[in-house]
Amino acid sequence: MIQTQLGVTQARIHEDFDLRGASIGNLIMAGGYLNNQQQLDPIVFLFSRLVKALGEVKTTLDASLHLGVELENGDIVLGQHRITGKETDILPSPIKRMWLNKGLRNRMPTNCAIADDRKDAIETADLICYPPGSFYSSLLANLMPEGWERRFLQTLIPKCICPIWGLTQNNKVYR
Repeated sequence: MIQTQLGVTQARIHEDFDLRGASIGNLIMAGGYLNNQQQLDPIVFLFSRLVKALGEVKTTLDASLHLGVELENGDIVLGQHRITGKETDILPSPIKRMWLNKGLRNRMPTNCAIADDRKDAIETADLICYPPGSFYSSLLANLMPEGWERRFLQTLIPKCICPIWGLTQNNKVYR
């Protein structure tokens, strides 16, 4: 399965695509996404079984959206890859607000409601664990879909986040 998904990713990326610093897990997930008619849920299910994850692993949304942010200096930045400071320069100003966006070319804020099966999973979970990543792209992005925030605040279920620590391009620690 891993080789198949990596092969799909390799066949679809541009020859100039720089793989340095890429997460092998993300490349596998990207191949599975592309190999399943751009649906994320099937590859998340398969990958969770492959790594023998305990419990049930679900995405917050199965939608093709991007993150958009407005900085305190007024700049607009579209795309998680441009926000985290791993592929581009570190943002010149703190983030003022964030939204889900349709596309990477124009500011088109949107929102989606979480599916009924996600609502049910939240209400019956023993623990909600957020994926490794940055505060904005992993934690806040998962709280943005319509219906999630209310359920998140109303449940007494324990919640945890698994932050990643690493170095940015400028060798500064990010959390």
